[in-house]
Amino acid sequence: MINLPPEKLKDILVKQGLIDPALFDNLQIESQRKRQDLADILISQGLVNKDYLYLLIARALGVERVNPSAGKPTADFKWRWITQPI
Repeated sequence: MINLPPEKLKDILVKQGLIDPALFDNLQIESQRKRQDLADILISQGLVNKDYLYLLIARALGVERVNPSAGKPTADFKWRWITQPI
């Protein structure tokens, strides 16, 4: 679902006060054991809403959140979004 290093995701969520670092570490181990995406586990556990998670990640990376159902972004916007380093 989200191609973001777990430590970056942890940093984002802990800074927002959404999760305790120890709980995040336990869920990361669970995601590896189950071979399931960590973000999917966080969402399924009810720790964060999917849309809010994407919004937090976009803000942390300094990019605008893209919502495909909201219409087509301009070509310039697409390139700015794609070329942002993680």
